[in-house]
Amino acid sequence: MQNTHRICTAPVYNTWIELTFHQTQDGVLQYAQEILQNGLPPGVLMIDDGWSVCYGRWQFSREKFRDPASMLAQLHRLGFPVMLWICPFVTPDTPEYRELERRGLLVTSANGLPHIAHWWNGWSAVLDMTKPAARRWLKQQLDDLQALGVDGFKFDAGDSVYYPSDGIATGDEHCRAWAAFGEQYSFNEFRVTSGAGGWSLTQRLCDKDHSWDNTGLAALIPDAIVQSLTGHPFLCPDMIGGGEYRNFYSQERLDQELVVRWAQVACLMPVMQFSAAPWRILSSENYAEVQQAVALRKRYLPALEKALAACRETGEPVLRPLAYNFTGAACSRIMDQFMIGGDLLVAPILEKGATSRPVYFPKGRWLSSSGHLLESSGEVRTVEMGIHIEIFEKRCESI
Repeated sequence: MQNTHRICTAPVYNTWIELTFHQTQDGVLQYAQEILQNGLPPGVLMIDDGWSVCYGRWQFSREKFRDPASMLAQLHRLGFPVMLWICPFVTPDTPEYRELERRGLLVTSANGLPHIAHWWNGWSAVLDMTKPAARRWLKQQLDDLQALGVDGFKFDAGDSVYYPSDGIATGDEHCRAWAAFGEQYSFNEFRVTSGAGGWSLTQRLCDKDHSWDNTGLAALIPDAIVQSLTGHPFLCPDMIGGGEYRNFYSQERLDQELVVRWAQVACLMPVMQFSAAPWRILSSENYAEVQQAVALRKRYLPALEKALAACRETGEPVLRPLAYNFTGAACSRIMDQFMIGGDLLVAPILEKGATSRPVYFPKGRWLSSSGHLLESSGEVRTVEMGIHIEIFEKRCESI
């Protein structure tokens, strides 16, 4: 079982939106220090793409990271476990590429030559993770990083579309081999897997746009419900505000209300992940609402940990649709509320400018986070939300 305590109970921080491909020792340390200076708790810190020498040579670039061991030690002292972004790609025309080609450890096309995949960062060869020798080759590099002080890895890419359709193994087999390799690390994160339901993996939803519609905020709960029910309990509703960085940076003006609502949706999901620094992009008033969302997560942490413990014992999802816990046709149609375990009903605001929303309450007594006891025979009620999210604790089934 992965280290769910730090990944699921404290916020996760990813350097991607702040630093993109320009990861540096100074930039990473500044980001971590500003997290604490702005009143957020320490949690897992992910250093994203751009930290390494090249793809396939998984060593810190000494041009960007003058003393990675000391940086990692400093981050640990501040309370941050550290994860690094990696992918199964290998930059061509490097010593690593030539060694792997000679040893037959690269994915090949039908003609027997190394397959060069076209992915979002250009063209790369692909390490054949279906081969034990390739896995050993990669693990040795990751062992060296862990000896330096790295705690785990963000296993990006691996998408079946980056493997040749005429290869010996299918794209899904390669994708599954990538996930199986990553499961050995107690700190891991994946964006895409194949056939890995029930595995001990942190699964982030695909990169979302900075938008209110079903490419952004509106997709979070439905996608999370599907992911939960297919055996991926340790899910993350993408980076708060949207992780599709080209869309994020193409905005003429960021929608501060959207960022706040995103944080409120994420605060009671299994993993809450920041990337864009909320203290930088939000007004003090809106940033205070984000801090309230983090405080709300801490308040309900015992219920989240209870659901995590149940998941470890039974495999039941942490995040659940209402229909998982309650009978009735109405429950099966609801995709904008969710349960944490069997006790907490979470209903966030999902429409711009709204201060209230309809909430379906299964039959029973429900205690709101603001302290009001509500009795329901199984009905929809309009709820005014001062902080734009309400959490209702199930008290009993009969009224």
